[in-house]
Amino acid sequence: MLRWSGAAALTIVFVLATNEYVVKSFRLSASSASVLNPQLFARLGYYKSDHRAAAHFVAKRFQPGDGIITFMPHIFEYYSGKYSDYSINTLLNEKITYDGGREHPQYLDKFLGRPLIRSVDEFRDVLTRFNRVWVVTPLDPETSMLSPDMLSFLNGHGRVVFESYRQQVLLIEGPQSAASTQRSAD
Repeated sequence: MLRWSGAAALTIVFVLATNEYVVKSFRLSASSASVLNPQLFARLGYYKSDHRAAAHFVAKRFQPGDGIITFMPHIFEYYSGKYSDYSINTLLNEKITYDGGREHPQYLDKFLGRPLIRSVDEFRDVLTRFNRVWVVTPLDPETSMLSPDMLSFLNGHGRVVFESYRQQVLLIEGPQSAASTQRSAD
């Protein structure tokens, strides 16, 4: 009897130790505010993308006439308070919605219904509508979020202006901005 109770107690300890609600290891953090509202509420040492820093960077530098393209518009809008004009998914590896009831039927982001950019041609079309375009995309070398031709286009036409943990912001000057710069140089 004693032998089985020891094994049962040891099993219960192991099972409870794997439950983050029981162990509450997030209470060991330095900030007392994080005890009630932990940032990740997950395993310590595992970090997700830093959406907040990228969103704040774009929000501070946004000017009228700029466009914003994000991979996750709902997260960007939450942290920045700015409206994202488009969503981007050139691999079509996330759930998307096709809305045929609009004047111009198109694919939409699943969270906020933002028009979805699916190719380089669609991206070029969007560039003609803005002076500058901010592109906020995740950096994840293990699973690329953009197609190779889109990555090549972004690297050739844009410049990385901000980079944080698994998140980057590219700035691309649109044709309208290039035309105004050309006129001022003449």
